[in-house]
Amino acid sequence: MARRWARAWRRRRVRVAAALLLCGLVTLLLLAGLLTRITPEWWTAAEPGAGAKRRAETLENAVITQLTLAREGDPGFVPPHAGAWRSKAWAVSISQEDINAWMDDRLPQWLGNRERGFVWPGVLSRPRVECREGCVRIGVLAGQDSPRVVWAELTPEVREDGSLWVVASAGWVGRLPIPASWVLGGGGGYLPKSARDDGQMHDWLGALRGKGPLASPGVIRLDSGRQVRLVSIACHAGRVEVVAVSERE
Repeated sequence: MARRWARAWRRRRVRVAAALLLCGLVTLLLLAGLLTRITPEWWTAAEPGAGAKRRAETLENAVITQLTLAREGDPGFVPPHAGAWRSKAWAVSISQEDINAWMDDRLPQWLGNRERGFVWPGVLSRPRVECREGCVRIGVLAGQDSPRVVWAELTPEVREDGSLWVVASAGWVGRLPIPASWVLGGGGGYLPKSARDDGQMHDWLGALRGKGPLASPGVIRLDSGRQVRLVSIACHAGRVEVVAVSERE
């Protein structure tokens, strides 16, 4: 009798434990789903304000001016052949507000002009950045029926071989932290499939997952025959600082 009662009690405890575990899992899933719907504060704060279009145009003109500006030559540069030239290193600092204004107004069109045949995915909108010490947060509103803010924390770096790497160290959907590779299409599918399957977007997302450099070499070629080579890129609170040299090969 006692043994029968003990077995019944053990079975009851197992059922209660299983029920509690199931309730806990359901609660966690509901909480996770809720967190994905909450917009992160930084993304809301990064919304371009009034005059964004004017700021975007001003930034673009300022960047073009810096890229094409006549620079003082580097006296320590030894040209490998006749005609080669390199400037002293120069630096520019770009504010987070200007970057967000430009992305909001110009980014899709700029990418389309830079990469032939590229069309910005319609399921992605309102790209935003937040510059922090040592890293930058980049996010987009992803999806159409129930859009969510999908974002990652990235660290830009110009390596010794001159290649530009921008690798994600963490990822979120709304306020739910998830592996960065999931955010960037590596497994979780948190970006819409139509965006992940685009050939050019697929390559960029792979670079952000650390599969390769975003640009190799990190060079901007100009119509004049000169080029601007990135030396370093650093993120600070509210701004990005870039050091570069102008050169002619």
